[in-house]
Amino acid sequence: MTRYGFDERNLARINPVLALQRVGPELTGWHKSTTIDGLGLIKLTCDAGQRVVPHGIDADIIFALLTAYELDGRSTDRVIQISLGRLCTLGGLYRSTDMYQRIQDSLERLAYVKFKVESCWGIETSKGWSWTSLIFGIIEDIQAGDVSDLGSVGSYSPTTNLKIQLGKRIADSINRNHTRRVDLKFYTGLSSPLARLLYRSLQEQRQIGNGSLFSVEMKAWGEHLGFREIDKGKASTVAGIPETKVVLTSRIRRALEPAHKELIRKNYLKEVTYVGSGQHQVINYVYSKDHPTQLVDSRVVAQLTSCKIAEKQANELAAKYSKARIEAAIQKYNQRIADGYSPKNKPGFLISLLERAEDQLDLTLQNEAKTQIAVTASVPMLEEAEGVSGPTEEQRGMLHRMLKKTALPEATTARLIDAVMTSQLPLSEVVTLSVYKDAALAAHVAALLARLPSPDGNH
Repeated sequence: MTRYGFDERNLARINPVLALQRVGPELTGWHKSTTIDGLGLIKLTCDAGQRVVPHGIDADIIFALLTAYELDGRSTDRVIQISLGRLCTLGGLYRSTDMYQRIQDSLERLAYVKFKVESCWGIETSKGWSWTSLIFGIIEDIQAGDVSDLGSVGSYSPTTNLKIQLGKRIADSINRNHTRRVDLKFYTGLSSPLARLLYRSLQEQRQIGNGSLFSVEMKAWGEHLGFREIDKGKASTVAGIPETKVVLTSRIRRALEPAHKELIRKNYLKEVTYVGSGQHQVINYVYSKDHPTQLVDSRVVAQLTSCKIAEKQANELAAKYSKARIEAAIQKYNQRIADGYSPKNKPGFLISLLERAEDQLDLTLQNEAKTQIAVTASVPMLEEAEGVSGPTEEQRGMLHRMLKKTALPEATTARLIDAVMTSQLPLSEVVTLSVYKDAALAAHVAALLARLPSPDGNH
């Protein structure tokens, strides 16, 4: 039986923890403003006061706390009572004196840090996404007790028990079921904090996007994951927050390589490919279709169980079929019932509708993804050069061939390509249009065009 952990989806999307394993004492805050998906800008400020910012295992600690809060029944006071050993188990961390000290340091960082999000803390509803701006913390209070007198006073030990109060904003989001299940065996089996952070980030993008392919500009991805350092050449633009910059794309690529290899070896990713070079290099993640921990949307499971399908079977169906296919089948099912049809076995009738349906959406996405990958493979790799000033003519040609496969008007295609070539839009976002169809395509195009100046020069 699969054991599940739980991720809060806002944290999974905005990623408040730096991927770096070590940071200097001067890194007490940072600010990022980047776009990696079709949901819009991620704008986040981290203020750790006089302490260093969350990094490394802090992401695993957060995941362990979210999981414990969910598994223990979501206490109304937001308090989690957990042993140090269980925290290690849920976070995929080994047990040692050194790790206990690192956990203590991590919890203290998470108790003091504050984050400010601007119009990117959201909840997905039947009518789309609703966004808000707010300030939140991870932990509001920590109490540590030890059942033995061994060890240094004030230091964590194997017998330390923790009482931790989760931040209100995060608990509220979990209580609205804005969560995603994560296979604990797979997650804790990954070998490094970076591999686990990358896996959680990719899982979130898999649920947001089409489920088969995620493309992102390397520089934007590096900024999002937190490959940053102090920019000593610039003065701070936000009071109390040091100015930082993203490291070179070549360094980001080297740092991610071991995690990429592990996720491919463990059959989560089918492949990772790159297009272009320098500041505008694009990274393509192709998800494996037969990975044992298929993405299961808890809200889709709830829709199925509301139609009297047993929870175990609902989970199997949610793993087997796309969200679009399931929702289309439920819509047809509800329409037939409303029209007066009364099947002897309602759950069986819904399943028959689901199994007989021709999943045109999935077929389209698969074909478009294959086309994109084939075109990507035909683009010559250029020499690594951080000083490239903009997308190349090869990339223009690649983009034009991809967008030609869509139903977009030629004028719209030309405007999008011009926006990429003049660095008004990231190449990675426009590339992903090739895997959308109909209403989804129109919505993504409209969102991109809304970010461009109007033809008369006004915004």
